[in-house]
Amino acid sequence: MKGWVISKARFMISMVSVYRELLWSFSLNYLKIAQRKNSWC
Repeated sequence: MKGWVISKARFMISMVSVYRELLWSFSLNYLKIAQRKNSWC
């Protein structure tokens, strides 16, 4: 039972890290686009 809990925790941590990387790259791209729009104005 303990091994299952550890594997479940590792899975959750890996999912969170992947989600964080996706969110980080998305926010960076969004900032670049926003800066371009501001420069056009």
